[in-house]
This record gives sequence, structure tokens and C-alpha cells, in this order.
Amino acid sequence: MVVETSLGNIGGLICGEHYHPLLRHALAIKGEQVHIGVWPKGAHLDQATDLLSRSHALESQVYVLVSCGLLSPEDVPDDFPLKGRTLWNVNGGSGIIGPDGKYLAGPVYNEETILYAEIDTRCISSEKSGRSTPLVTIAATTLCSWLYGKGRKTPEPANRRY
Repeated sequence: MVVETSLGNIGGLICGEHYHPLLRHALAIKGEQVHIGVWPKGAHLDQATDLLSRSHALESQVYVLVSCGLLSPEDVPDDFPLKGRTLWNVNGGSGIIGPDGKYLAGPVYNEETILYAEIDTRCISSEKSGRSTPLVTIAATTLCSWLYGKGRKTPEPANRRY
């Protein structure tokens, strides 16, 4: 869903939804200008979070506000029954990424803070027109319409010997 606001068209996804290119494409064709990416993640997902957030910014030519969870063992009450049996490596990684895929603020790990960056949604149009945007093209839209539209045909199974 993309919501039109006075700050621009805002959309968002949470965690693993970012792994689905067609979800990100749908936000792009709905005119998303600012993307809110929520990642309640652990340290083992640092690279994936960074890669998917920056690629969405670059591919869709949007600002991405990356909001990551932060939780350490010290934050968990001692009487929590699973405290000793759970990995508490939720290390943050929040940041603000520009339409060029570069960080304007952050990423910040292992620290609770508020990030600030000046964004100008008017710059998005110049970024989009300045280069080919892989996800927001007539070809991609046509392909999606063909694959998921009325004319969809079930592919024939390949005759393979293993």
C-alpha cells in the first residue's frame, strides 16, 4: 500500500517481505517516494538488510527509512523463561538511504538513537529520469501483466531426464 501524504507518497514493507521483488515493484508503480523498511532482525541479517534496502532505494528511486530492532540480553528480564535459551543478537542497523542507494544517515548498530536527514521528494523525479530504472519500466509492467493477467497460460513441463 502507498499512502499519499503532504510529505510524499509513503509505502513500506516488513522484514522478509523485502525479499519479494514483485511486492517492491508494486510499491514503485503505485508512486512510492519514501519507503519505510521495518526489520526486527538479528545480526545474522545485517548484509541482507543492507543489500535489500539499498537495492530498493536504487531500483525504485526512493528514499528508504530503515528501521531495525535493537535488543540485547541485558534488556530481557531475568525472570523471562526463555532468556537463557534464546539468541538475543538484535543489533540495530537503522539508517536513511537516498534514491542513489547511498546512506544519508547511519547505519547505526548497537546503539539507540534518532537519525536525521534532509530529503526532498522533488529530487526523485530527476533521479528517475536520469537513468534507466530496472523495476519501473513499461517492459516490467507489461511482463507482470502478461504473467499475472487474463492471458496467463500454464507453462508446459519440460521433458528432462535426471
